[in-house]
Amino acid sequence: MRYFVLILIISILSYLLYKKHHETNSFVDKISYLESDLKTYKDKYGNEVSTRQSLAGDKNELKLLLSKQIDSTNQFKELAKRYKRIKGAGTVTTKFIIDTVYIPFERPVSYDFIRTFNVDNPYYSINGNVNQLGVNIKNITIPNKFTFVMGERKNGFFKPKTYAIDVKNSNPFIQNTSVDSYIFTPEKKMWSFGPYIGFDVFNANISAGISLQYSLIQF
Repeated sequence: MRYFVLILIISILSYLLYKKHHETNSFVDKISYLESDLKTYKDKYGNEVSTRQSLAGDKNELKLLLSKQIDSTNQFKELAKRYKRIKGAGTVTTKFIIDTVYIPFERPVSYDFIRTFNVDNPYYSINGNVNQLGVNIKNITIPNKFTFVMGERKNGFFKPKTYAIDVKNSNPFIQNTSVDSYIFTPEKKMWSFGPYIGFDVFNANISAGISLQYSLIQF
């Protein structure tokens, strides 16, 4: 019995040390993520690619992603309600910009004039001028925040689970024409082989060795 108590104490201490180490690493990862910047590079075809450090972890990291600091439009929070288990989530902030577009008239106006125009609202902005020769658009800007959540959908009791991805744009003038996604689901290993240590409660003996085990139930 004395050996059993000793093993129990060692196991508890080992678990507490592991948990403390995991929490420390998780905190460091969060700080590193919040301080990371968006970077760009070009692929072999010359296309610009954006990259940034990603969060990885459990529900605590997901809560950070759902926080008002990042999810200012509450898009994450609304999409996350439809999922039982979230496997991935992200947000991309974009700004569509067209600089200088000239549209000449087929027939110039018979007298000289110039008028400027400017439209500015949360979903788009356009400014430029028009004269007797045509329309000169100096700038078109369309901002958008693209948010996605993917994972196991809430389907209710006695219904088979399905995997899905939900995509939402903050700009109502942006439409998604196609969405493709992939969720990796590792195969559960029923067999395991390795060293073990245990306690026989019937004979009050400690046993150790090498074992081949088959798990009937996994959580």
